[in-house]
Amino acid sequence: MKLFITEQGDACIELENELTDVLTKFNSAFSESDKIAVPATSIPMMLYAGYVVIKRKKSFSKLIESVNAFISGYDQNDAYKAYLQKGTASAENVRGRFDYWKEMIKGI
Repeated sequence: MKLFITEQGDACIELENELTDVLTKFNSAFSESDKIAVPATSIPMMLYAGYVVIKRKKSFSKLIESVNAFISGYDQNDAYKAYLQKGTASAENVRGRFDYWKEMIKGI
């Protein structure tokens, strides 16, 4: 586990500027109550989505719309919540959430 964290941490440091841009855009787009409503298990996936949208020069405002829809429909989102059962850190659950967000940003 430590090796994974170290290797991924090094990769993230290389993306520091890009991830800072993503966080800045999210911070200005959402109110404090919106930020509280985002499930903690979704934050890494949101960062990924924001990074991809910026990298591919897609509409960040459309991503914000998608995230807002995700937040407002979260309680009824059984497909996503299935990846939160029996250990959110399992490879299967992380992959499921990651794939969910990848699919979400395809249409942006």
